Amino acid sequence: MTPRRRSLHALLPIIVLIAADVPAAEWRQSLALDGGGWWQARIRVVVENAGSRAALGEPVGVPVGKGPGQADLEGQPAEAVRVCDAQGTEMLLALEGPNGQPVARGPIPAGSTLVLPVECEAGKSAVYYVYFDNPAAGEVPDALMVRLGVTNGDVEAGQGEAPDGWTHDAPDPQHRASWVAERPQSGKRCLKTVVAPGAEPSWIATRQGGLHLVGGVKYRMRAWVRAENVKGFAGWYIHVGNRENPMLISPMLSGGEGTYDWKEVSAEFTAPADADLADLGTVLRGTGTAWFDNVRLECLEPGRLKAVAERPERLTLAEIGDSPWSPTTSAAERRVAVRLINIQPEPLARSLVCVDVGMLDRRLPGASEAGSLAVFDGRKPLVHNRVGDLLVFEADVPPRTVRTWHVYQSLSPLPQAGEGSGVRASGSPRPLAGE
Repeated sequence: MTPRRRSLHALLPIIVLIAADVPAAEWRQSLALDGGGWWQARIRVVVENAGSRAALGEPVGVPVGKGPGQADLEGQPAEAVRVCDAQGTEMLLALEGPNGQPVARGPIPAGSTLVLPVECEAGKSAVYYVYFDNPAAGEVPDALMVRLGVTNGDVEAGQGEAPDGWTHDAPDPQHRASWVAERPQSGKRCLKTVVAPGAEPSWIATRQGGLHLVGGVKYRMRAWVRAENVKGFAGWYIHVGNRENPMLISPMLSGGEGTYDWKEVSAEFTAPADADLADLGTVLRGTGTAWFDNVRLECLEPGRLKAVAERPERLTLAEIGDSPWSPTTSAAERRVAVRLINIQPEPLARSLVCVDVGMLDRRLPGASEAGSLAVFDGRKPLVHNRVGDLLVFEADVPPRTVRTWHVYQSLSPLPQAGEGSGVRASGSPRPLAGE
């Protein structure tokens, strides 16, 4: 007769602990800020590197949508999205809205882009898993700090003195950049720069940086400008380079001088092979007044990295053991739920569940006092022991199941497994917040 497995699982109150490591292709649960919940869905993303050099953390965008190859994340809470590589290592990620704006919380809008940092050898492919649908998950404080394209290129979104994603250069009495509603090229707002007559020429601008480019690839930048009494020239610029040299090339989109209505300016360029970053902005080199609107940066060639998202797969778990306040614990004043998730297709048999008493003390002040705790499976008290700083009890967890127990606390003795339940009430039960 084959003996049943006996395993030890550390567990914290309220916080879910995932049972044991699983193979790379299996479901992961040990992800940041789970909030005591679990990820109920994931998307497999395959990235192919068709180039001749390896990608070492290079950002790649995955369109959000329901079409072929898109990540079906529309409407999902952004704060609950996590990404792992094929080995289960959690990665930073970024979510960009339809206009390039960061999406950190709330429903993910249609037309967004999921940005992953990819590590993939030349001529090979890499697999990533995007986990989502965990209502308890908290917002991760760190994100991948990269932009795949221009943020808020129509300069419509924002509050205060500058549109979202843009920064004005510091003004002085003769040079001033602003965000205005003065006959924009489209929409309701545009950018404006004023340089007083006789002022020293400068590079006063409104700009944004940190845009990711692919070296060796051809791009087109297009934007709009209008001018009034400009001496010098008005237009747009883009600096293309890397962290060591941010201006390997600097194409200029000049609208010229004088007075003219809205005109489109453009420039095509090939990013140097070692370029991966760009910054861009407005230009009024001279004096006069100029307005700026609707800038776009387009990649004219397919990149060497291509990401394809598969259809979502879901993890369905049964939930057992949660129960109302047990009538056999009328002396109890508080309780805290202890949950264990078994995401594997095999049961966890005769597992020892270990609860850190120090953590219990934070939820149930005084829990470390002997005799103040009892463990219940529904209405059934369980045998438990104190082993140092651990409260230990034995349990079985069926496959694909979330099982809940409750640790009750009282200042007077509580019924234990094998004892009667005739304990006189010492006060009304007071469940913890959230129960």
